Order: sequence, then structure tokens, then C-alpha cells
Amino acid sequence: MTTDSIDNQTQVQFISYDQCAQQSITWQNLIHEENANLESLFLKDIDTHSESKYLQLGVKFDSSTMLSFLSTVGLDTINIRFGVDKSGKNFNVILYGTNNSMGSATPITPCLIGIPFYDNDPTLKLESLLPVDQNKLGAVPATIAVEWATAWSYNGRNKLTSSLFELPNIPGDNILRGYKYPMKEFVYDLFPTQGLYDLNKGAIYVHLVLHQYYPLDYTAQASTGGSLANTLGLTFLGVFTPISQSTNGSDSAVTISADITDGKSGISGYTDFSAPCPPTCGN
Repeated sequence: MTTDSIDNQTQVQFISYDQCAQQSITWQNLIHEENANLESLFLKDIDTHSESKYLQLGVKFDSSTMLSFLSTVGLDTINIRFGVDKSGKNFNVILYGTNNSMGSATPITPCLIGIPFYDNDPTLKLESLLPVDQNKLGAVPATIAVEWATAWSYNGRNKLTSSLFELPNIPGDNILRGYKYPMKEFVYDLFPTQGLYDLNKGAIYVHLVLHQYYPLDYTAQASTGGSLANTLGLTFLGVFTPISQSTNGSDSAVTISADITDGKSGISGYTDFSAPCPPTCGN
């Protein structure tokens, strides 16, 4: 099994839309390849003197960058694209925004490449960042989200094939390129709506998960027992640091300080795999 060293990316990277499109094409071409070397994308060495290989669990975006991105005037749709960089060794989750008011999706933001994280850090596993607010529109019960994440962890290490990145129910070229999300739901489900949080000390975690479901031709397979389809999906989780408030006598000004004793506070988990690209690619 071929692997590569862990990417040392520590900050969100910005690229142009054309560069994003090129990375997406590279991704699609790789999945089309027979016997594609997917292990080099998702399994990495963190220590060249160790035999341990670490699986990419997802990417993260710092909340400050995400807040500026989501504040773009005219933004109404969040797009995620999967990409492979020029080295051919790094899998990227790329985020950009579009405006659809003119009848077609027009990119109006730069593209953001998330910071990858791996299973060498158990605190970043989905089950370690369980959401505390399950009452929002797009929230998925923690038990289901963990089940999906576990499926990715197992298949990513043991059954990493191109079929995990295909949409068997979509005719024609069915390579999964990414997903699309309504901006309003994205913001509402990921950011706290009650209390005060320091958005300069938070992060949006995007975990890779695996959905197992009945393919369209499942009945035709019945004579041989049938098999479930497996397709890569994403879950989102906002994690922020709570802040405390204090007022100075009759002065109405509020003094805000980070509450470092509380540590992290998970907000609602979010996922939407009903709008995959294809067929909802547009731009």
C-alpha cells in the first residue's frame, strides 16, 4: 500500500475559481482511472520512522475566515468541490460561494481549501465533537452521524475503491464532484443562535462520512442477494469557545472575555447529501 507524508497545511488556503475547477477535473480523472492509487490521497505517514498510517477524517475552516466568507454580499449558495492538487497526492475539500439570482450560478467568492485532519488525533473524531444542539433544521442525530463516520473509517482503511466516490443512481458520468447547500440553512445550522461565542476562536469541522443505501437497481440484484451502495458524504459541525459577559455598574457597555475554563462547546451537526454534484453542479 502506497502512502505519503501528512500535509503540513496549517491555514485555510485561497485559490481562484479556475484553479478550483482544475483541481476538480484532476479529481474526476483520478476516479476514472482503473486501479487508481487512492491510498496516497487519504492515508498518510505522520512519522517516516513509524509504520503507522493515518486516515484523513476531514478538513476544518477557522470560524473567523468562515464568517468573512459567509458575509459576502449576494451569496446564496455554498458549493463544495472535491479536488486533487498539482502534486497529485493531496485530497482537498474546496468551498466557494455563488449567486443564482440571474438564473445561473455565478461564483462571487474565492475558493477556500480546508485544513486536513487525520485520525492520529482522537479529539477530532466525530464522536469526540458531539453536538449539543439537535433542534436545528439540518441537524442529524449524533448516533446516525457517528455511524456514517465509522463507515468511512472502516472503508477508508480496508475498502478504499473508486466506487465510494460514485453516484450509482445518476445516469451518465456519475463521479461525485461535491455537494451544494443553501446559504441560509448553512449559517443557521452551524453558528450559535443563543448565547455569546468568540468566533475568532472557533472552527467549522467537515467530516468525511459514508452513506450506505439501496441503489436503484437493487431489485435486479435480488437473485444474488443484492448489495448496498456506498457514497462519500459530509457532515458539518461548528465548535466555538463560549464567552462571559459582565457589566460595569450602570454602564450599559458589555465586557467580553474568553471563558477558557469551559473549553470547546459543540454546536449543531449538519449534513445534506440530497444535493450532490452531479446532477446539481451548475458552476
